[in-house]
Amino acid sequence: MINYEIVKASPQQLHLQVKYTKADLPDYWINFSITDFGDENLHLVAQDGAERAKSFWENISDLPSEVSPQSLEGVAKPRVYIDSPDCDRATQNVTFEWVETDDAITQTWTVSEKSDEEKQQVVFKNRAETVVTMRQARLALLSEGLLSSVDSAISGLPDGEREAAEIEWSYGSEVQRLSPLVVTLMPALGMSEEEIDDLFVLAKSL
Repeated sequence: MINYEIVKASPQQLHLQVKYTKADLPDYWINFSITDFGDENLHLVAQDGAERAKSFWENISDLPSEVSPQSLEGVAKPRVYIDSPDCDRATQNVTFEWVETDDAITQTWTVSEKSDEEKQQVVFKNRAETVVTMRQARLALLSEGLLSSVDSAISGLPDGEREAAEIEWSYGSEVQRLSPLVVTLMPALGMSEEEIDDLFVLAKSL
């Protein structure tokens, strides 16, 4: 059986502290953030927290109650923080570890090449988050000499796709990199995925 005790209730701090006890197990404390300090809700919150206490006790069940360190003395060494190295986050991973020497514990960085799958994930994430205004899109197309080609590309689309593209092109306020309009027009404009990416980079600068 799990018992609980409401140790402290501080309405002005939105804070509730509850202690959970169970025979032969260490006490477990939970600090809750709540807004309802009525007696019924206090007990309801405390009862709900019993599952967290149960999970805590289960997680420590295989751990010893005490340990005897092999050494009772040590040297408090300074930590040396090193700035993260410059790298291409789209194609490289950066990790660090702490390396201990006689004098200090130093942050050491490692730069490694991303896998092809990781690189594709970065590209897709960037594309999914890229959006420009229709004004920016039109200016970018104009700059690349492609603006007049859009109407022709749309008119050449099959029924259904053409009407939807016309509405997006004429009345849309923004353009997403992975929107149906872009996906549909890309082959019609004879542009590759990378060329479309470059076009959006240009659009975001305008």
